Amino acid sequence: MKLNWGNGIVVAFVLFCTFIVAIVVKSFQYDVNLVSEDYYQQELQYQEVIDAKANGAELKGEASINYDGEKITIKVPTENVNGTIHFYRPDDNKLDQKLPLTTSEYSVSDELLKQGRYVAKVTWKDSNKNYFMEQDLFVR
Repeated sequence: MKLNWGNGIVVAFVLFCTFIVAIVVKSFQYDVNLVSEDYYQQELQYQEVIDAKANGAELKGEASINYDGEKITIKVPTENVNGTIHFYRPDDNKLDQKLPLTTSEYSVSDELLKQGRYVAKVTWKDSNKNYFMEQDLFVR
C-alpha cells in the first residue's frame, strides 16, 4: 500500500486524537486538592491577613519559626497568646496539621509531620492586634 498525503493526514489525525484521549484519561487519575474548601470566603477577608503580616513584620525578628532537625520551635514576643499553628502541606492536604498556640514558646516534634515540604503558618492575637507569619520548612 502506498502512503499518499491523504492517508498521511488520516494517520496524523488518528494519532493526534489518541494522544488527546490519553491525556484526558491520565488527567482524571490525579487527585486535585484545593488549598482550602472555603477559599472564596478567605479571599474576601484577605486584607486582614495582609494587615496581620504587616504587624508581624513590625516585630523585627522577635517572632520566629526554627527547625533544628528534631523539633520545630515557634517563639512569639507576647505573653497572653491565643492563636493557631498550621503546618500546610502543598502536595497533600491530608497531611496538614493544625495546632493551638497557647504559650509564647511552643515546640513541636518533627515526628508529628511526615518527611517533605511544609509551610508553617502562625497566627495569633495580642490585645487588639492580629499577627501572622509563615515560613517554608523541609522536614527530614
